[in-house]
Amino acid sequence: MLLSVALLAGCSSTPRGGAEPIMLSPTSATEAKQVLTVTIEDPKGIGHIESVKILVNDTADGRAACFIQYVPREKTFFLVNDSGVGSKGLKTGDYSALSNSQCRLDGAGSSSDSYSGKLKLVLDLQLQPGFTGQKQIFIAASDTDGKDSGFQKRGSWKVSDARQPVDLAPSAGSVVPSSGEGNNGTFTFTYSSANGPAVLADVRVLVNRKADGSSACYIWYNRNTGQIRLIKDSGTESTAVAMNSGKELENSQCIVHTANSSVAENRSELELKLSLTFKPSFAGRKNMYLYAQAYNGTDSGMRRMGTWAVPYADE
Repeated sequence: MLLSVALLAGCSSTPRGGAEPIMLSPTSATEAKQVLTVTIEDPKGIGHIESVKILVNDTADGRAACFIQYVPREKTFFLVNDSGVGSKGLKTGDYSALSNSQCRLDGAGSSSDSYSGKLKLVLDLQLQPGFTGQKQIFIAASDTDGKDSGFQKRGSWKVSDARQPVDLAPSAGSVVPSSGEGNNGTFTFTYSSANGPAVLADVRVLVNRKADGSSACYIWYNRNTGQIRLIKDSGTESTAVAMNSGKELENSQCIVHTANSSVAENRSELELKLSLTFKPSFAGRKNMYLYAQAYNGTDSGMRRMGTWAVPYADE
């Protein structure tokens, strides 16, 4: 997908009978880190939507901008390069990130969904240091018939340099209990930052023989969205649910019981309490690793904080 500033043609706010942006939430932002929700409607249904464009800049110019396109048929977000020509792609469900000199799109906190015939996009964005001051948020949508809504100004984003996250790495603190054995357990994992838990983008727990996310019990929690993910056996995909959903997440190694799991914060720490069941096929002594990442991209590194023995079936 080659995305360029040519997509900026036409900044009309007049409806054209095709796909239309109908909602942005929130409509104003002052923090460098922000989750934006964009809703698009098409009278012919979601399958008729060709693409959605979200542009954050002083004006409707895709150069030196935070310019994102979502293509439903590819289930992919694209972030345009600084030059306004060319882009990089990120599939929904991919927990990596895209970045240019203006912003970063976090895949772990971004998603697409549909409800009542509408397309809802969630974009977990952080503006880069230097991309500050008053910015406008423009949205456009096009359909498979070639109709385009044109860019419509839907919100504003004003960030001062003083509100950019401080460049301090978070810490992976502890796990309680730090050792033991059994197929079931409730564990409390602690993460901290000198700037408080508000700067934590995501925290992770990895239970495996070594620090490898494949064929593991590998769990991510995104603080901003409140979603918890269990990485699939391949180590490259995940399934996410709200922490308070009461649903279970399962792979070949473990089950996460969200009904008995929770998150709590104090002034400096985030505590992730997880109720886990380890499967007999995951038997043996495992290490427990913790990892934390801040919005500014700094991280704790993967730290071994405990051990756990999963019994063999005949024990």
